[in-house]
Amino acid sequence: MQSLFKYYYKKKWILIISLLFSFCLGFFLANTYNYYNSYYQCDFTVENIKTFDFNRLNDETFLNEIKASGYNEKTKVNKYENINVEKLIKNNDFKVIINDDNSISIKTPYKYYDVFFVLSSQKMSNRAKTFIKDALTKLSTDNKVTYKYGSDIVIIKNDVNKSFSGLITMLIGLISALSIITILYYKKIEEKEFIYDNVNTYKSIFHKKYWKEALSSVKKTKDITIISLIFALMMVCKLIPLPSGFGDLGISFTYLFMALIGIIYGPFYGFLIGALSDTLGFFINSSGFFFFGYTLQAALTGMLYGLFFYKTKINFSKVLICRLMVNILMNVVLGSICYIMVFTDFKWFGSDFNKFLKSYITLLSLPKNIVYLLPQSLFLFYFIKLTSPILYTNNLMNKNVYLHIKVFK
Repeated sequence: MQSLFKYYYKKKWILIISLLFSFCLGFFLANTYNYYNSYYQCDFTVENIKTFDFNRLNDETFLNEIKASGYNEKTKVNKYENINVEKLIKNNDFKVIINDDNSISIKTPYKYYDVFFVLSSQKMSNRAKTFIKDALTKLSTDNKVTYKYGSDIVIIKNDVNKSFSGLITMLIGLISALSIITILYYKKIEEKEFIYDNVNTYKSIFHKKYWKEALSSVKKTKDITIISLIFALMMVCKLIPLPSGFGDLGISFTYLFMALIGIIYGPFYGFLIGALSDTLGFFINSSGFFFFGYTLQAALTGMLYGLFFYKTKINFSKVLICRLMVNILMNVVLGSICYIMVFTDFKWFGSDFNKFLKSYITLLSLPKNIVYLLPQSLFLFYFIKLTSPILYTNNLMNKNVYLHIKVFK
């Protein structure tokens, strides 16, 4: 492992550039999202709503008067210069809503209060706040206005934190760069040509003999014994999850033994063992109620390991891609849907469901699976390398596959 870390250090400038670029990209994407999707909201009440002429708030002439009032004779600068009143009215984007409790809401999009790329959200918020306050002050000289949000007057909604977004994309960029560098490192080591004979090794899972071999991979009592031993180790790992640092999401080493099943016995038995491990695990450590979605998730994960590793060349690139599919497709996508279906009573595709789904994925599931992607891939790769001599000695791994794995440091 030291030589790999030395290789990382040698490519440090690639990592630094990746960090800076990915942070800027995340910041820019969040700014773009906010510019087109965020809006300011002002909620207030007036003493006498009957005498409050809120229709003037949709009058272009009136709003232009407020815009003109922002001019400062001393500085020769109009603080409302960038507010595009014409488009605001034309697109009906200065919405005035009378609520059931006789309170009034003003909603106005973020994008009308400055140019596209602005570093200071506070600057825009203050501009929107004072513009709305000036309009209401002029409109209600004899009618007291009470703001729901106090001195803030406006709050911004549907907003994404640009710094947090930048940190998330920076993390993704770092892991992507490390993964590419790691692949290049192992590519330098991998010189031995691999031979596919379509009997013991297959280049494609679509070969006509592949699935026939996979379906008949368990032939002897010895195979059942081996599966039972590996399955027992899986269950021990499943019962002792480690904290991940992301809410109640844990990590375990179950995936190592599930991958081992895939290497030896292929996708079909990987699917069966995955399903059985989830079902038996539920009854051993029963909590809540049984949900088939998690069983399907575990079964498909076992199948993926078989598709990537059974009777074929095994290198770090394959391990990384396999873990990427497990982490993103199985854990993030399918796992998040299962979690929400089990632990919430939200209706499918309603606003609450979508909000909860986004927050669960972006704050817990996705970050956890991105952070652990490369460490899990490296750990799995070296686990396969460590166990390959044992598998080869017991005729559970083809010689060509074993010799190819052996060349990696």
